[in-house]
Amino acid sequence: MNLLLIICLSLSAFYFIFLISIKKGIRNILKAQPVKENKEKVTVIIPFKNESDNIINSIKSLQEQTYPKEKLEIYYVDDNSTDDSIERYNSFSKEDYFRLLVVPNEYLPAQRKLRAIKFGLDQANGDIIITTDCDCLHNAKWIESIVNTFDEETGFVSGPVKFSNKKLLYSSLQELEFAGLILTGAGLIGLNQPVVCNSANIAYRKDLIETIKNKSKNLSEVFDESLIIKTSIETNYKVKFCWNADAIVSTEAVSNLKNFWKQRTRWASFNWFQLPVNILLSLALTFLFYLSIPLLLLQSISGNTLSLFLLAFSMMIKLVADYIVLREGRKFLFENIRIHLFLIAELLHIPYIIISVVSGFIFNVKWKEK
Repeated sequence: MNLLLIICLSLSAFYFIFLISIKKGIRNILKAQPVKENKEKVTVIIPFKNESDNIINSIKSLQEQTYPKEKLEIYYVDDNSTDDSIERYNSFSKEDYFRLLVVPNEYLPAQRKLRAIKFGLDQANGDIIITTDCDCLHNAKWIESIVNTFDEETGFVSGPVKFSNKKLLYSSLQELEFAGLILTGAGLIGLNQPVVCNSANIAYRKDLIETIKNKSKNLSEVFDESLIIKTSIETNYKVKFCWNADAIVSTEAVSNLKNFWKQRTRWASFNWFQLPVNILLSLALTFLFYLSIPLLLLQSISGNTLSLFLLAFSMMIKLVADYIVLREGRKFLFENIRIHLFLIAELLHIPYIIISVVSGFIFNVKWKEK
């Protein structure tokens, strides 16, 4: 029992310290000096597959951008759509800086979404590449805000993403949980330990890709979210987070539990062992902290008083630490923290994290898999 006490208290203490450090990282971002106006050539790449319902709204969103049109090109890259996405794209009036690309069937057929990004990048003329998704909407100053985050020493910028809230319980819970992921990623960037970002809103210098490609044989480590890690470890470039409301990209929460599981499993299925040892250890301890809670619950049900005490203590630590981090996102990624939603989300967060991580190691969920 003494060993159980020591382990649980140690995991709880670690989790609290880790989350406090995330808050410190966010504060470091907020204290950073704004970058002067930047007008480099920009290429926006939007890979898509079967986005008939979203592609027109996506185009409208990007047509409203304030970034100088002579410095901008926007590539919609089709990855073997089987619906009328291409027809809808062609039917909508657009300026000449928009371009439709269709990925040939023989082009890197095993890479799915990554091949669409690479195909667009192969033809891009921009000094800065921005990638987003076709089901996203953007503020008019989105590109301007992201680009202005770059300076000469910056190679990669992670931007904020949020779920649009339909005022439904399911959507509200996802909005809060997803905000926690974005804030954690931002905090780690603020601590100079960039690990996670969301591909719906990332930007990088084009010459960064050549540097990374020369050091990596794995295409997925060059073009997906792993690029943020490679930038930090293998180049002299800095990684920044764009803490600017104009830079927020919004997308809808997933519609059902099946799609939610597929999405989170796909996010958890990247190569964990490419992470720096200290970050890998921190994430492993965090997972063990989550895993300890249902184990303590099972022991508490059997009448173990110590386990019941440790369960209550661990949950209190989790509630306080998570709330401290989420408070940093108020008026940025969401309006306010509604306590009843927060408590529900906290309870669901534990099994969701455990199941997602385990599923990520077992299943290979692909982009747009039917």
